[in-house]
Amino acid sequence: MVLIAVGSLSITFGMTRNLPLTMQWILLISGTILNIISLIGLFIFLAKQDSNKKA
Repeated sequence: MVLIAVGSLSITFGMTRNLPLTMQWILLISGTILNIISLIGLFIFLAKQDSNKKA
């Protein structure tokens, strides 16, 4: 959940601040990657929780 928050803040910060173009792209790409990684991690966590309930 923390990675989702950090990724979203990174994307928001990159879009709303007056930063150099390269810094904006770095923040946007890193925020997107963090959100994708956190989404995959959340799916894995929920799948493990579901399999523990069934067993």
